[in-house]
Amino acid sequence: MRGKYVLIVVVLLTLAFGVGRLSAAPGTLDSPASPDSTSSYTLEEIYNRLNDGTAGAQSTFTEPSSGPGTGTMHTLNQIMDKAPAADNTDGAVPAEVLTGKTYWSLRTDGSGGSSWGLETGTAAAGDNVSGPEGARTFTIPDGFYAGSKTATANDSDLAAGNIASGVSIFEVTGAAIVATGDATASDVLTGKTFSNASGAGIAGTMPDNGAVVITPTTTNTVIVGGYHNGSGYVVGDADLVAGNIISGVEIFGVSGERHGGCVCTGVLNGTRWCDNEDGTVTDLTTCLVWLKKADWGGLKPWEDCENHDDVHSRVAALEAGAAAADLSDGSEPGDWRLPTLRELDGLTYGSEAVLASTPRAFTGVQSSHYWSSLAVGMVAVAWDLDDAHIYYCLRSDSRLVWPVRGEQ
Repeated sequence: MRGKYVLIVVVLLTLAFGVGRLSAAPGTLDSPASPDSTSSYTLEEIYNRLNDGTAGAQSTFTEPSSGPGTGTMHTLNQIMDKAPAADNTDGAVPAEVLTGKTYWSLRTDGSGGSSWGLETGTAAAGDNVSGPEGARTFTIPDGFYAGSKTATANDSDLAAGNIASGVSIFEVTGAAIVATGDATASDVLTGKTFSNASGAGIAGTMPDNGAVVITPTTTNTVIVGGYHNGSGYVVGDADLVAGNIISGVEIFGVSGERHGGCVCTGVLNGTRWCDNEDGTVTDLTTCLVWLKKADWGGLKPWEDCENHDDVHSRVAALEAGAAAADLSDGSEPGDWRLPTLRELDGLTYGSEAVLASTPRAFTGVQSSHYWSSLAVGMVAVAWDLDDAHIYYCLRSDSRLVWPVRGEQ
């Protein structure tokens, strides 16, 4: 190891004083004579050159007048710290330095044609950047580009008014409204113009119908194509209500509730009988209102001249709240009467006839004779519900009573 340090000292002294100053006879380290007058750099000047690029000046060797004293210059280690070190990873190669420019290469591996020491760059200087007319992209040649180069790819049309609203191109935010849509001339009112995806300034052809008024009829009415200003209407009719329409018929979405000229506001039994839920039942084919309890009147003579307890007095006394009648229709004495023969006949004929076996909405229907209001001489006419026949009975005979009255 000692020999290695001696060799380093010799090299450094050679750098400091020149080879001529240290020459000696072969085989000895002793100087044969004092250094000649050859000028050289000192170690301190070498340090300054490495540290900050100071040029330094050569000087002539002067024999020291005394022995070494306290050192004032930088040490050899400090000088070595300032010397560049090899860098084969990040050290530049000639192709990375502008052509004609010199630099100190730190490469020792020969990469890119470089070697340790002073080198000259070979990278070409780039020219102004431009591309083919109308090209969206083009190739930028390799080379160095200084900030003073002019980019001829600039375009004065790169302005907000030329870019669609909501779109940003090279940090220029567009403000132009781009015509879109698929409307056609027939979709736009005549006299107005519009734009769509295929063009601008297109004239509309839709007819202007203004306010259109339509009156319903028994046939469909054609709605004319075109623009309607919203003031038109379809004529209405206050009489278009369920109570004015026969049951089973629908007019403009309104289903009828009237049966034979009357309306069921209670519970419909089949299609003919309406339980009014007040002790009465309405025949929707005749609008006659019958007492729901067909057995309430009991058995009475048609005429009782002595006691006056006959069908006429029985019916005349019937009113809302009458005993056992379950009647709450608001009727008063004198509102009720005996049915005619035709009315009794109507009960047992037609759709949904009433019989003892099929009482419909009634209760207490008897399989027997019911008095009618018809009398001939000493006899009166009764009607049998089950066999639908007329019976002539003495007025003193007892038969059933079933009161009836007109439409409520």
